[in-house]
Amino acid sequence: NKFNITLKLDPKDKTFKRSLQIILYINYPDVHLMRDSGSFEFPSNQDLASIINAEFTLRPSPQYFERLIVLTFAATKSNVKFTMDGIQYKTNLPDIYMGKIDGITFKLNEFQVNPNETIVINYWLVTASCSKEVELNDKNPSASIIYPNEQDRQNQLLTSMVCAQIFSNKVSKYYQLMITDNTTALPNPGDLITIYNLPKMEVIQTIQSLFIPLLKTINTFLENDKILIIYESPYAGQTVNHTVPVELALTNNMSYILNTVSSNQEINITKTNEEAKFIYNIYSAPGKNLIVYIDPQEKLDNNKMKIAIYDTDIYGPTIKPLVFLDQFDVLPSNIAVDKTKMRIEVWGILSKIKFTVKHVDDKDCQTVSSYNPNFQLSSNRNCSWFITRNDSNSENTVLSPNSLVLPQGSSLRVTRLAAKSSTQIIKGPIHESYLPDFVIIDDQHKFSFKSINYPGFYPIGFEQHLPLMNMDNQTVLITVNDIHLYGMLNQDNNHPLIFNHFRSSLVVSERRKIEPIFDKRNR
Repeated sequence: NKFNITLKLDPKDKTFKRSLQIILYINYPDVHLMRDSGSFEFPSNQDLASIINAEFTLRPSPQYFERLIVLTFAATKSNVKFTMDGIQYKTNLPDIYMGKIDGITFKLNEFQVNPNETIVINYWLVTASCSKEVELNDKNPSASIIYPNEQDRQNQLLTSMVCAQIFSNKVSKYYQLMITDNTTALPNPGDLITIYNLPKMEVIQTIQSLFIPLLKTINTFLENDKILIIYESPYAGQTVNHTVPVELALTNNMSYILNTVSSNQEINITKTNEEAKFIYNIYSAPGKNLIVYIDPQEKLDNNKMKIAIYDTDIYGPTIKPLVFLDQFDVLPSNIAVDKTKMRIEVWGILSKIKFTVKHVDDKDCQTVSSYNPNFQLSSNRNCSWFITRNDSNSENTVLSPNSLVLPQGSSLRVTRLAAKSSTQIIKGPIHESYLPDFVIIDDQHKFSFKSINYPGFYPIGFEQHLPLMNMDNQTVLITVNDIHLYGMLNQDNNHPLIFNHFRSSLVVSERRKIEPIFDKRNR
């Protein structure tokens, strides 16, 4: 326990500056870890490289006798050469290592200590009865997070319990947090679950009883191949809640966070021959809204897939999608959400489609739904507005613009997305204050419209234009259901309704005139 070091200097040496370094290595057969977590280092040298040989076993201190040791290794450039529990390591340090109940044995065989470099090892002492490594695969795609056993708590010296689970998989999938309706709380009021990604050891999720109601409404995806779960359970001396454990399940679903560095994200859906489902959560930077651009990579004839887009990451029976597309052959070019959250769900027999999600500052370029039926478009930039129809009793979806200004060379294209798509195009220059309703037709051969401000009056000389698609060159029958025309005693002052039929060359080919009926007996 005691030793002396004697240092003799040559009195004849006239060197004014003297320096020396004494490196003392003491070989202990056992090294006891006195705290429940911390870190230690392998030997380091501040000057010259040296080589050492040593052997020791890491063990928990006596008060932690029932615990295992979990190690994580910090990145190092040192020339590693040692064995740990009989396995030799050179440059392939493990992300994490869980020892056995009798400790972890190290052998340093000619271990090279480089100048100013160390190997830092972090450790946890975890309860053996609820700590293990779990490997998921396609045959075993899910596992429960182990809760501390209260009987084991009574058999140990300490009242607190710390459980560790290492989840990994070799099928290149991620994990989804599964919380059922029967999971109401963690067993003890003070319980805390912390999930770390590996090898960075960053906290990616925490779970407490207070958070469980919220976590039930959100899809939580952990995009890491390997994760560490630490369950801390201090003893509270209260009645233990008996509840269904939280599960981790393999998934292809993901979450993406957009920021100034990563302002867009591509999502590629591959073709499948059987039913599949994918969910993607996207979050934008504060103050920006999200737009998803949709690019089919193949023809969508007779496809059997569905796409739902939400403006929230919360799900439940009362949450309705902003956009729902069911077995379509044409897709909108883009869909915008005026919020910082978006959820895309794709399911069915999938076709090959690419989604590109971006966040922008443009608040006007947004998807229109039955919950927000009003929007304003500007003609000074390219933009798309997707209008959903949730009323199955309505024959048509109707756009009722208050006014429209289109400069020369610009156009407004209205396309009905269905099995047989139809498009109405209005080309500039147009500057109208009164416009007819644009009707997105469900039946290409029959549709109806009403003039703007109906049933109000119009000024003399008022005109409104209605583009009709007559691709088959058939006869167009116009039925006037309700009309009020007013005339004077002098028939020259009557105000008729005139229909002009223009072809694409803007030459009048048809003209129909409806005049008021004048009855002298009843003005």
